Amino acid sequence: MTDELQQAVSALAGEAPIGRALLLPLSGLERAAAARLPGLLAVLSIDRQRQIVESLVGEAERSFELDFCLAYRALLDHGDAHIRRLCIEGLWEDDHPDLIAPLVRLLEADPDHAVRAAAAEALGRYVYAGEVDELPATRAMPVRQALERQLLGAATPLVVARRALESLAYINDDTVKAYIDRAYGGDQEEMRLSAVFAMGRSADACWADIVLGELYSDNPAMRFEAVRASGELQLRDAVETLERIVGERDIELRYMAVQALGQIGGERARKALERYQDADDPDLVEAVDEALAESSLADTVFDMLVVDPLDADLVMDDQDEPIDDEQEAYRAEFREYTHDDGEDEDEWPDEFLSLD
Repeated sequence: MTDELQQAVSALAGEAPIGRALLLPLSGLERAAAARLPGLLAVLSIDRQRQIVESLVGEAERSFELDFCLAYRALLDHGDAHIRRLCIEGLWEDDHPDLIAPLVRLLEADPDHAVRAAAAEALGRYVYAGEVDELPATRAMPVRQALERQLLGAATPLVVARRALESLAYINDDTVKAYIDRAYGGDQEEMRLSAVFAMGRSADACWADIVLGELYSDNPAMRFEAVRASGELQLRDAVETLERIVGERDIELRYMAVQALGQIGGERARKALERYQDADDPDLVEAVDEALAESSLADTVFDMLVVDPLDADLVMDDQDEPIDDEQEAYRAEFREYTHDDGEDEDEWPDEFLSLD
């Protein structure tokens, strides 16, 4: 009797449009079933297989409850480079460490440049995980080393080196800063674009002057990257220029400027965005609304950041001057947050005071 997976693949054969219903059986596959998928798809033409994988990626982007990760993993060794690249892109939410080794292998050994570039980009999420202590250094370091080998390799295709630099940009140390600086100072315009992208991703304000200067570049692609970086670096000095860019004709540049203003936040950025809430372009209005929501979140200041717990007005002095109910409530909340019982404690041990 034909099993369910085989029936599902048979239903995908032919030339009919591939809808959600036909793809559902491939969601949430067990490992054994996923391992059989490449063989079952092999009876179909390459064009049809590409259409199926493209549909998987597209449907997963629209429906977050669908899970095709094991299907993508099973097809990472597919003979068709286009399918391999699509599967890497489809795995953008899969951050399990056991995916590192296959991605590094594809980065270093795949014969197709686009596949290697996609692998370099995908490895960036593991670099980030290592930087925020969500991935042990023993796993994060090999990822860094693999990306550095591609960035520094004399025979590395340019597109692969670019993606490697962009992924390494999550690491904010002197070595990676030097990589970014060297790329920006080089004569390859594509690499300079990736350098400005990396400046934004680094979240390091040391790049602010360069990014602000590139907002006036004659190269539209460079301006786009500078706009993006301005938002990621939250450069208040860029707001006036971004405000003008929102009024330009380049649609992609306008949308990126809207996004950047939302990331930067502040009263002036918010007012600039509000002027476009009634624009004729519904997509622009939607982007503005999203940016305003992000701006509001960025501007939210929590009480713990507004009030200094050591403010003289909130600390009882030697005369035990009375404090009002609001201050007392705050102090009680602060003591609970810091696990402080309000009693005097001994001086901290010397090791807590050392500056070494």
